[in-house]
Amino acid sequence: MSLGGFVAKSKFRPGDVVWALVPDRNGISKSDPRPLLVIHPGPQTEEQRLVCLCVSTRSWDDPKDPAVEMPWDAETGSTSGLFEWCRVVLLWRVLVGQPSVIRKSGRVTNAFLARIIEERDRASAMTQQR
Repeated sequence: MSLGGFVAKSKFRPGDVVWALVPDRNGISKSDPRPLLVIHPGPQTEEQRLVCLCVSTRSWDDPKDPAVEMPWDAETGSTSGLFEWCRVVLLWRVLVGQPSVIRKSGRVTNAFLARIIEERDRASAMTQQR
């Protein structure tokens, strides 16, 4: 939002774990929000959409659809705010309008985010080669 030359900055940054209503991969929207990992590049203003990877509690081991376990803690939610085992799905990217974010539960470390981005880039390159 621009107010007389002032541009409101996004309140979300890469590495944030946010929750929003997004459809699953089959296009089905559920009533419960899904956790998302905000990744690079982050938006510069609050009008721009967040680039996120979806987080899933589904367990699978499919090299064509790689995922990485997220930091979580059943008692405290720890830094990410996640209380159960889950994985960030490297090839399940969504764009989310910032007003659609229901809440922010936490953050991952810069080192974890860098690992996710590197693995996502590698997975994307492998998909393009197929």
